[in-house]
Amino acid sequence: MISSSVLYGCQLSPEPKPSPHIAITPAPRLAPAIPQGTHDEYDTAPIAESIIIDEQRGIGHDVRRPDAVTSLLNTAQQAELAQDYLSAQQALQRAQRIAPGDPAIYYRLANTHRSQQQYHLAEQIALKGISLVQGRVTQARRFWLLIAQIRLEQHDIIGAEQAEQNAKHP
Repeated sequence: MISSSVLYGCQLSPEPKPSPHIAITPAPRLAPAIPQGTHDEYDTAPIAESIIIDEQRGIGHDVRRPDAVTSLLNTAQQAELAQDYLSAQQALQRAQRIAPGDPAIYYRLANTHRSQQQYHLAEQIALKGISLVQGRVTQARRFWLLIAQIRLEQHDIIGAEQAEQNAKHP
């Protein structure tokens, strides 16, 4: 008798009905961060401006980045300008988790690590970026030139020359 009264008190309440004033819409589908062969450069201009410039040139007009990534890239750029590289790295790493296939994030992150003299990590990130830009010669060339700069800053002249050769024929 006691068990039935305990169970009676645990009765499930009906599911609440959605309010008629709240419209539920499905989340929009996002295009890949950088479709192959569309966005072929990395500007130091603010990200929003570079997207506008690219759209005016007809380059990458179909490139869609989640707003959170754009915001994080802008935050990273402001931190870089203030030479707060740790904050820049944190923002770029968050952007990387949201858009892991966006090579611009890898380029910026590698460059930030280079600025902090974290050369090994900078080179590894740049090499990962190269793997993401296969078939996009200009982007691959920029990554190889960054690797050459990283190696040169480590006084690896031969390695820098090899990276420069790779930049000529990516």
